[in-house]
Amino acid sequence: MPLVTGDIQDIIYNAIAQQCRELKCILIAIGGVADHVHILAGYPPSLTVSELIGKAKGSSSHLITHEVKPDSFFKWQGGYGAFTVIHHHVDQVANYIRIEPLPGL
Repeated sequence: MPLVTGDIQDIIYNAIAQQCRELKCILIAIGGVADHVHILAGYPPSLTVSELIGKAKGSSSHLITHEVKPDSFFKWQGGYGAFTVIHHHVDQVANYIRIEPLPGL
């Protein structure tokens, strides 16, 4: 659902960035569109991908539903996708994440 609207997009991104810092992750890029967010991050070996995603989704969702827009519906989907990126492609993937894709792509 297109719930990441312009009025809360930066708030969500900042909440995710803050959670990444707390988890000792290196946030390289964050971006997305109204119905999903892309994150490119390095994370410590003691942290699992599911912990990182769960905490990023949980903290941003809690912020929106309890402080920013308590009377509005906001919920992340239950699943997520995760991919590894070879060091040589980090800049290319980061640039993709920072550019909003065209509709239909």
